[in-house]
Amino acid sequence: MKKWSSILLFLMISTVAIGQKQLNKPDIVWGEEYKRPNFSAVEKIIGSDASGTYIWRNKSGSLTSTEIIIEHYDRNLKLDKTNSLNIPLNSLNNDFKIVDIFPFGGQFVALTSFYDRGGNKNTLSAQPIDKSTLQLKNKRIEVAEISAKRRYNKGGFDYAISRDSSKLLIYSNLPYERRGGEKLSLNVYDKNLDLQWKKTVELPFRDRNFAVESYEVDKDGNVYLLGRLIEETGLVTLFRQGTPNYRYIIVAYNSDGEKMKQYDVSLGDDFITDLTIRVGNKGDLICAGFYSERTLQGMKGAFFSKINATTKEMYDLKKGEFGTAFLSQFMSKRRAKKKRELFSYRIDELVLRSDGGALMIAEQFYIRVTTHTDANGFTTTTRTYYYNDIIAVNINPDGSIAWATRIPKRQSDGSGAFSSYAMTISGGKIYFIYNDHPKNITRTDYRKIKNFNGKKSIVTLATLSPDGTYEKIPLFSNREERIVTRPKIARQISKNELVIFGTYKKRYKFGRIVF
Repeated sequence: MKKWSSILLFLMISTVAIGQKQLNKPDIVWGEEYKRPNFSAVEKIIGSDASGTYIWRNKSGSLTSTEIIIEHYDRNLKLDKTNSLNIPLNSLNNDFKIVDIFPFGGQFVALTSFYDRGGNKNTLSAQPIDKSTLQLKNKRIEVAEISAKRRYNKGGFDYAISRDSSKLLIYSNLPYERRGGEKLSLNVYDKNLDLQWKKTVELPFRDRNFAVESYEVDKDGNVYLLGRLIEETGLVTLFRQGTPNYRYIIVAYNSDGEKMKQYDVSLGDDFITDLTIRVGNKGDLICAGFYSERTLQGMKGAFFSKINATTKEMYDLKKGEFGTAFLSQFMSKRRAKKKRELFSYRIDELVLRSDGGALMIAEQFYIRVTTHTDANGFTTTTRTYYYNDIIAVNINPDGSIAWATRIPKRQSDGSGAFSSYAMTISGGKIYFIYNDHPKNITRTDYRKIKNFNGKKSIVTLATLSPDGTYEKIPLFSNREERIVTRPKIARQISKNELVIFGTYKKRYKFGRIVF
């Protein structure tokens, strides 16, 4: 039966490939298949250079400790070096934490935090990794510090890198104070991890009413914080009762943190349901997002605007309502004609074009929690993670919506580890790679799209062209490759190469897709 299923899948893939205008299928170079070390999992593809690709693996050494391992795979994706970093992580004594490992300034940097109970402080350190030995270099730099009297209220750290990769922002969220304003610390470093400026600030908003959602640093070291301020005590309005009781605010720190400016982003009575910002080539702020007339979770259309960094004026504001033809791809024509709103889409990417326009990429994501109580009174809670359709919205330089495209997919499981997608921009086109049900290759009707089916799934390649049209082909069968691909771990390593990772039970391997 399994043999006939494989033959049927092969025939389906072959037939679909012929029917898809003979799209140029990218080359895939597979590495060797390996046995996963016990109690370990690949955390991240850190990056690549001329010698190969570097991987971060977590390994549980016992019930309480975690080991951080760096692996190097050559250009043929063959494992040739591995080393354990000397970072004492322990889940019972939660004083050491690893924040991330990432490429910056031509090297890989490990960010680790340590809470000193005796000194009542939480310290973040940056330590470069020697690519030749895969060991931490002796140069350990303290890049941020938080005064914290209690271990369970010790604040936290995060970071952002400028678009030209010349500046590193270390963002410190200071311990929560119920009656105080939102407190944070900003430290900006250059490629050599030399401090450019630092500043501790208290925003003029109550901590409980203001939430920072994202932060940007530009090539000049200016910092931009995007947050949502709840105007009234209580919950954010979910359904329309007058006007939204929240607003989005951008706080900018310029001139090495000496100057502070505040910008308001508003659509009047409409709900801004998701928003992202970028710093434009001329220094103005670019804002793009979705809006609703009814609820915080809904999506009636997309909007785009610019903010003059000097005058704080919001200009070129354009809203584009999704049309009936577009909405009918998600719902019945009857509902589409009534302009029913979409829901739960989040923006993943905002790509700024050289002509002043932009491309916004979003995915439907939500979590469903189910609680069941048996006859004996025992309660079981189950979380299901949903990653569904991808939406691409192309925005003209004047802010108007050029086109909106839906790429259909259905993915749900108990962890989300094998869901979502990988994205690559190459040769003027955008490529999306994701796990899919084989029957979905020829389907677009929202009622007939099937959920991806684990090890029986295929990996689909959807190619989005500049005119908003897309075509998709089956890239490979997960079953034939003896893995299930994890798209969110994939990483673009050059202008036309993407490294992917797949695993099943104790097997794993890497592949390189060449576009």
